[in-house]
Amino acid sequence: MKVKNRSVMGDHLELMTRKGNFHFDLHELRSVSGAAIEGAPGDGHTVYVPVPDGADLRFGLLMRNLVPVLFRGTPRQELPKAAIF
Repeated sequence: MKVKNRSVMGDHLELMTRKGNFHFDLHELRSVSGAAIEGAPGDGHTVYVPVPDGADLRFGLLMRNLVPVLFRGTPRQELPKAAIF
């Protein structure tokens, strides 16, 4: 993916596709050379992110959910309602 905003391991992502939305946590991130990296630094970089099986990437939009750092790694259903944007 072409990076627009910083993402790091543990971020919760949402992939919007024509066939539906996929929610997943970022547990693997690779540089163009294939090396494992801890984060995507921001605009101007290209990284590889594994996507859920069955996701049709044509016309897809990948978004990082802005959950406060305090709640990173907490399953969505366990988040306090005030933390869900």
